[in-house]
Amino acid sequence: SAPKDDPALTDRLERLRRVVSELNGKAARLLGENSALTTQPGRAVSVSLGALVREASAEAQVAFATTALRLQIVEQGDSPAVTCDRKSLRLVVLAVLQNALEACSARGQGAISIIVRRRERNAEVEIVDDGGGVSEETVSLFEPFFAARAGSSGLGLGLPMARRMMERRGGAIRIKSQGGAPAVLIE
Repeated sequence: SAPKDDPALTDRLERLRRVVSELNGKAARLLGENSALTTQPGRAVSVSLGALVREASAEAQVAFATTALRLQIVEQGDSPAVTCDRKSLRLVVLAVLQNALEACSARGQGAISIIVRRRERNAEVEIVDDGGGVSEETVSLFEPFFAARAGSSGLGLGLPMARRMMERRGGAIRIKSQGGAPAVLIE
């Protein structure tokens, strides 16, 4: 509550209430039954990386109502099976996809390519979008509360949380540039 005699504070609190409400809605759409994640890794299971990426992609498109955008998944070679904390890896893919979908949606159009492949002993998921806004030099993307797009409704927590989750489970996530388009590489 705010003192009735301070309209500026009342306005700020109302805006904060709207932002929190919107973010709760986004979190509920994204996380669903996974909203009670802990910092402890889940049980490691063997999963098809391609199947997990297809599932997360379909879920992200529905959650963020982005059916107008083009999303392509390419599996280079046989889809690698990986032993991982399935829930955490799915949420990392969802967090990266959310950024790509929002970047393209901000332009009203766009394309996202997801490449799934095995590289030596590692499996990789590379997510490239033509939404613009970042480059390899943008290391701030992994800093909490950094937003690459002005006016974004996000808090800038998705990629930092995804990176932390991957590092705690022995993986990595980094930004690279592919032909001038931003790409996120999950290893």
